[in-house]
This record gives sequence, structure tokens and C-alpha cells, in this order.
Amino acid sequence: MNKKIKGDLHIHSTISDSDYTIDEIMKKASENSITHISITDHDTLLGNTKSVEIGKKYEIEVISGVEISAYDYKRDSKVHILGYGKLGKNVNALCKNTILAREKNSKKYFDIILEKGYEISWERIKELSGETGVFKQHVMLHLIELGYTDDIYGDLYKKIFKEKKIVEDIKYVDIYDALRAIKLDGGIAILAHPAVYKNQDLILELLKFGLDGIEIYHPKHSLEDIATLKKIADENNLIKTGGTDFHGNMDTKYNEIGSFYSDEEALIKILKKL
Repeated sequence: MNKKIKGDLHIHSTISDSDYTIDEIMKKASENSITHISITDHDTLLGNTKSVEIGKKYEIEVISGVEISAYDYKRDSKVHILGYGKLGKNVNALCKNTILAREKNSKKYFDIILEKGYEISWERIKELSGETGVFKQHVMLHLIELGYTDDIYGDLYKKIFKEKKIVEDIKYVDIYDALRAIKLDGGIAILAHPAVYKNQDLILELLKFGLDGIEIYHPKHSLEDIATLKKIADENNLIKTGGTDFHGNMDTKYNEIGSFYSDEEALIKILKKL
């Protein structure tokens, strides 16, 4: 009997903001009968070569990937876009500035939190972070260590990061520049979880610039969201992908690898384009 083709194409590792290493991710994926996987760490291609090698050990086909943090300045909204394939200089150049800006912003958060009386250590936060710098989750992990809270996304997180912004968000790259970089590198561009940031109205505009597909199946998409996005995808001949957006235990809810996935039809279309 042929093995069912099933791919989780949206996964984060310790390189960005997950507490699972690439090896741990591959092991878990293998246990869950995942045949294809993509490590799509935020704004970096660092894990791609390693993922391919570790994937061979577990007999999992790896599709190199990235999740670019971007912005729709026309609608004043965040947008995330997934890139797949042998991405290179254009994506790297675009993402370099985001990584540097995020690290600078995280240090501002740290300084203000320290001034508020929390006895935290930048050196320890850096130890907890990945190769692409400090995210808010890493600051919270340190606060948990010190006994200030027992939950990354609990009341303390809301108090520090949500109730009153102590530092403005960084200036993310324009979504059109992000899409252009993926296409210039010969990659496949998939709009990530459009319903999360209410990006549905953006889809038709991105089609003109080479958008290849939409992430349909995602933990934060309702059944209504899925139906709406499937209709848009079918009407515009877009690839319909899925993934868990896995962050391990560093997400608001743990989502098992493979619980949301891309089916055989989507994977075949992606592999043909690579």
C-alpha cells in the first residue's frame, strides 16, 4: 500500500521562536506519519540546509522555507508570507534588516522592563533565544524562570506587551517587497493564515505580483474562514496549503505537528513548481 502523502508546511524551530530543535521536530513528524515538512522560521533561511540533512535520517522530504514578517501599508495591517524553494540572496537581504530591527527593539523592551523593577538579565535572555535574536517569548521564558509568572501569554504578558505598548513595533518590510524577493529567488509564495490578520482583501492584489497560493488549513482559521478562503483559491487557481504554525510550547496553545497539513494535491503542485 502506498504511503499517504501529508505535509506540514508551516513549522518553527529554536532558530526563531519555538522550543523544539529541528531534530526534535523531525522525530515528532516521523511519529505522526508526516511525509513532507518545511521549517519556516521567521525571517531567516538558517535552518534550511540542516533541515534537509536531518530529514533524510527520518525519511522525510524537506521543502526549504521561510516565513517573512511583512506589512500591508495600504490597509495598516500585518501580513505574513511563506516562501518555499531554494531561496537566496533576495530573501536574505530583505530579512537581514528585520532581524536587526527586532533585536534592537527587544533590547528597548528589556531596558524598560528592567526599569520597572523586574530583575532580569539580558545575557540570560540571549541564552534562551535562537540564532535570529530575541523575541517577546524569550523575555517571558526568563520571567517564568525567575518566578514572576508561570505562563508565557498570561496576565504579565498582557501587562507588559499588550495593555499599553511600551515600545512601538518595528517597521516591517512592505508585503509587495517580500513577495517580490521570493519570486526573484525563484521561490513559491503562499500567503500565510490570511484570516489571522484579516488579509483576505489583499489576496486579489497579490495575484498580480505572482502569489502562488493561500494557507487554508491553520489552527486559528474557523470553518467559515476555511470555506471562504477555499472559494477564493478555487476561483483564482491558487494552491491550497496547510500547516500547524508550530511553535512547540511557546504558542498560546500547543498544536501537534501534522494536525493541520497540506494534502497530496497541494504538495504535488508545489513540488512541480520547485
